[in-house]
Amino acid sequence: MDLYRNPSKVVPSNGVQAPEGSERTLYPYVTGTSVIGMKYNDGVIMAADTGGSYGSTIQYKGVERIKTIGKHSLLRASGQISDF
Repeated sequence: MDLYRNPSKVVPSNGVQAPEGSERTLYPYVTGTSVIGMKYNDGVIMAADTGGSYGSTIQYKGVERIKTIGKHSLLRASGQISDF
């Protein structure tokens, strides 16, 4: 079953009742991302691409995928832009 092309198979006919922790979209369309983190002797290094793609076409440039959340903490995210 392809939920991305036919979400009506999982959505009740009387409307959408969002479960706790639900996704923000039923029609994801921006795909493709790379986020990586590696530990080495002196610390950790993190890297991420900054493009948001639709298939093989870059739709957005400069997407921020790594955010500082504390003095010694970073948040990395990949996947659907609407979920970040």
